[in-house]
This record gives sequence, structure tokens and C-alpha cells, in this order.
Amino acid sequence: MTTLARRRWLYFVGDSIASVCTGALVAAAAGSIVPVEWPHWPAMLAGMATGMILSVPCWLAAGLLLGMIEPMIQIMLGGMVAGMVATMVDLPYADPRLWALVVLGAQCGLGTSLVVAGADFALRRGEHSG
Repeated sequence: MTTLARRRWLYFVGDSIASVCTGALVAAAAGSIVPVEWPHWPAMLAGMATGMILSVPCWLAAGLLLGMIEPMIQIMLGGMVAGMVATMVDLPYADPRLWALVVLGAQCGLGTSLVVAGADFALRRGEHSG
């Protein structure tokens, strides 16, 4: 594996970890803040706003390690998706609700990280940028 490919792989792993952590944090916060009784549209907008607000400090923290531009799209998109999903989902098991929200948010973060990485790969047509 070349140095460039290795570095690209390390950035992908770092971005994914940051996005998973952000998604977990945002989903736990948004799911706890927005009342369950709200209709889906206002809950979704409140969750998205919460995700955008809470993603900024996560992005700044990750930016110190990964650079400011590299993780921004994944973290912000992951936070928005996790906030929206956490406020709209109807969890059938309400006992460990916070843990279920954390896992759901982590899945949203990982999913958005994979989508962004796939889009990046497709746009570059598999070539490494240097």
C-alpha cells in the first residue's frame, strides 16, 4: 500500500470515528430534548436544528486532529441525520431509551460516513488525489 493510499485510509477511519461519535451524541441529546408527543414534522425540524448546533463543537474538536475541512461534511451531515431520526423514531423498548438512541445515532453517523466516502470515491473515479 502506498503512502498516499495509507494516509487516505487513516483519514477515512478518523472521519468515520468522528462521525459515529457525533451521531451518538446528537441522537442522545435530540431524543432527550424533543418531546415524544410532537408531530413528526416539527420534531424532525427541531432534531435537525439540534443536530446542526451540536455538530459544530464536535467538528471543531475533530478538526484539531483531522484538519478543519476533511471531516466537516461527514460530521455535519451525520449530526443532522441523527437528530432527525432520533426525534422521529418510535422506539418499541422505552426502558433503555437513551442507549437505544446512542446506538441509533452511531448507526446514522456510520451510514453518512460511508455514503460520503462512496460519493468521494465515485467523483474521483477511484483515483487518489495528491
